[in-house]
Amino acid sequence: MSDKARKIFILIAVFIFIISLPLALAVEEKTIGLTLAEKVNNFYNWALAIGAIAALGIIVFGGILYITSTGNPGRLSEARAWITAALVGLLVLFGSFLILKTLNPKLTKLEDIVLPINPKAEIEVLPTLGNPQAVCDTLTECQQACSSFNCYPGGNCDTSSIEPWPGMLPFDQSVLLSSAGLPANITGGSGVRIWQGLIEPLRVASQVAQNRGLGTGLSYGIYMISGYRSLQVQFLLACADLSRVPTYVAWPGSSNHGQGNAVDVHPTINGVNSGATVTNCRTLAEIMYSAGWARYVREWWHFEYPAGQATSTRRTDVFDCAGG
Repeated sequence: MSDKARKIFILIAVFIFIISLPLALAVEEKTIGLTLAEKVNNFYNWALAIGAIAALGIIVFGGILYITSTGNPGRLSEARAWITAALVGLLVLFGSFLILKTLNPKLTKLEDIVLPINPKAEIEVLPTLGNPQAVCDTLTECQQACSSFNCYPGGNCDTSSIEPWPGMLPFDQSVLLSSAGLPANITGGSGVRIWQGLIEPLRVASQVAQNRGLGTGLSYGIYMISGYRSLQVQFLLACADLSRVPTYVAWPGSSNHGQGNAVDVHPTINGVNSGATVTNCRTLAEIMYSAGWARYVREWWHFEYPAGQATSTRRTDVFDCAGG
């Protein structure tokens, strides 16, 4: 190869590098947050494009060499060799792609391998604390209790005289969600506490949510609205508006939140706390059911662990937001 031909070839190589660099950077930018399979697919498509550009550059180089050969048989032969090699390379490159695409389209599109999670194999079934008991179970009794403990706005709501309450989780067995060391797709409001025994069940729910997002381009997670509630918090909720008891707020002392095995959650999609649509509620239920949780049918956001046996109010096969 003459010095002139080498210079032309080097110029073509530099040209190919310059036009391919933005493409490579664009592919890298788009792979942020993608799964391994998606990154491999993007690299495969990028490699095809770069191969085609390289072959085109070689054809151009061969054409220039042919034009500048001035009838020199040696240079004419070399130019034909370059062009022929490039055309054969293109044929092999895209011919193999077409063959794989024809035999089975999945051969050109790698998919992530998702292993189903068996919650029973991941987590030992945790013991419960017994049935929580109501401190008061009539509006009159609760009005008297609210007044006695001063559980009104601005009051100190001191329930220490009757604590620990039968069936309720001791406060020191709960931890702040923020300090529980849970995966990043389990988030929650400030001050949310959970029973230590729910950390592993929530880890399984986190993995189920991650698996659900594989190959979809979406990232699923769980937002914790509420977890463990002390007796004081239960009284504050009830005494703030006794007309909601027991329809929307449990009799103080009787809530499963006080027992520690209940959480109120919403689904998150790409880190955003999603609204109460039928699709989102079904997604949340499928994630939690797969991780061994049961849902209280009157509240689409309320889940308890372990699921146990389905009853008229605790189910593992109800997905709608309306309940029942």
